[in-house]
Amino acid sequence: MEKRTLEKTDEKTKTTMLTSKINLVDLAGSERASKTEATGSTLKEGAAINKSLMALGTVINALGEIAKGKSVHIPYRDSKLTRLLQESLGGNSSTLMIAALSPADYNHSETLGTLNYAKRVKLVENKVEKNEDVKEKEIRQLKEEIEALRAQLQKGGSVGGSGGAIVDSEETARKIKELEEGKNLEWEEKQRLSRELEEERAKNMNVAIGSVIDGVKEEKMKAMKRIKKLQHDKKKNDEKSKKVKDLYHTLKSDLEGGMSKYKEMQVVFDGLGDGDEKDSVEEKMAELLDSVERKRTKLIEAKAALSELKKKNEKIDEELIEVRAELVTVAGVLSQNDDLRKKIEEEERAKFDALKDELLGEERAKIEEEKEKIKAQHKGNRLELIKKMGKLKVEINKEKSGKEVFLQNQVDMLEGDKVKMRAEIDKLKEEIDSKDDKIAEAEVQVDEQAEELQALREEIDRLRKQGEGTREELSNSLKRESEWLDNDGVEDGEENKLVSLLMEGFNKEREGMKAKNDELKTLLRQALVDVLYLNKRVAVLEGRGEG
Repeated sequence: MEKRTLEKTDEKTKTTMLTSKINLVDLAGSERASKTEATGSTLKEGAAINKSLMALGTVINALGEIAKGKSVHIPYRDSKLTRLLQESLGGNSSTLMIAALSPADYNHSETLGTLNYAKRVKLVENKVEKNEDVKEKEIRQLKEEIEALRAQLQKGGSVGGSGGAIVDSEETARKIKELEEGKNLEWEEKQRLSRELEEERAKNMNVAIGSVIDGVKEEKMKAMKRIKKLQHDKKKNDEKSKKVKDLYHTLKSDLEGGMSKYKEMQVVFDGLGDGDEKDSVEEKMAELLDSVERKRTKLIEAKAALSELKKKNEKIDEELIEVRAELVTVAGVLSQNDDLRKKIEEEERAKFDALKDELLGEERAKIEEEKEKIKAQHKGNRLELIKKMGKLKVEINKEKSGKEVFLQNQVDMLEGDKVKMRAEIDKLKEEIDSKDDKIAEAEVQVDEQAEELQALREEIDRLRKQGEGTREELSNSLKRESEWLDNDGVEDGEENKLVSLLMEGFNKEREGMKAKNDELKTLLRQALVDVLYLNKRVAVLEGRGEG
């Protein structure tokens, strides 16, 4: 059964198909050879049916044990019937079993067996769910992603700026390449799984064939034992039949002899008159008649026993025929073991190869179709992109011409700025040269002032030494002339005043020279700072001019 779902979008209609299956199985009843009286191929078919039903009963028993919480092996592979019903028995399918019963006493054993089947089936638990192959799901998702990319390609890359369409196309091509690589990887994974599946099928097939052969051998042993037992029973029946026949013939002979003797005595009895002798003969005839009657009863019993033994032998012969037919079938299976194995392997391999080729062919066709569609779509998008690129080139050329005019104006402005900067640099260089001249003059003045200062220092030292000598002389003069100080006091005061004035003038001159020297040093430091600043600015301007 198939269920199709249509999903309509703006441009396309998407179809999703869900596939399901239903298995209708008619389980035949137990084939009893004693009731069906089948022979030949019908007998073989009945034996195969019984074997399948026995395997089904084993599987149902195992599933019932699992439902009770036990851990047992479920022999699904023991029969084709159980393999076909694997999903229905303990799998993920919804299963309904209808038991057909007969009210006749003749079918009592079959009815009881069917009810036992139904009772055990009620213990089996199924988990109904939807099967979805993981690989098929991934393929579906990849196809959906491809459809989304196609829709994106059809809309085009007009949303972005000048390079948006190209970027979208490259991104789409990259995604398409990734999808193709993903499909290739998935294809390789499917091939690997196919190889593993083939190996597993071959392994399981060998195990199944081995199991079948073992079962056939076991059935052969059972059949041979049964034949031996039947032959033994038949031999016993033959011995009993021989004894009963001998007894029957003896009784028959005795009965015939007794009847003849009775007839003779009857003739004698009829010829006698009344009297004691006639009574004696009558009494003997009565005894003989009782003996004949007993022998006749035993003869009837012996005949019935012979008939029963004959029926038993006929039944044994039928069973021997049935078992020998099964043995012939088993022997034929065993003799054709290699041919059967090869034939099964060839059939399984042929089926698997055909299925694999069909699936791979369909998948290849789908992939090729998708690739062709994507290539056609990509080609159309490429032409569209070429048109857009042509338009963009025209727009770029227009923008380029406008930018060239703008850049030329900027270059002219920069050239003017460069000329101004050159003039400023030249002016700064002149200022630097002037500063250098002033610095040189200041250095000369500093040197001169330093020389004058040194000369003044030497003069001060000389005057200091001279003053010390003068003080000593004055001190000695004061001691020598202490007597006439009072008389000449006015003159000495004038001399001391003169010396003080000289010293004061000398100190003022020295302080002035020192202040001038400090001023020159300050000017020199300021000039050096200005020179460094101007050099840095010149370097910056020259760098901008070269740029």
